[in-house]
Amino acid sequence: MKKEYKNENVICPDCKYQNHKENVERYGTCKLCGRILDEKSKFNYEMFKKLNLWRYKKR
Repeated sequence: MKKEYKNENVICPDCKYQNHKENVERYGTCKLCGRILDEKSKFNYEMFKKLNLWRYKKR
């Protein structure tokens, strides 16, 4: 029985690293080179980090 895998990764245009979609939604940057992939997520992460308001989805 074969499993079908969905490609849920976000590819960085600079370094071609495949970031997990959840990490891009949370942090907004590429985990390898640090390029900003999502401005809104990056801003939210910086504000929550600065104000110590951790209201992210818990596992």
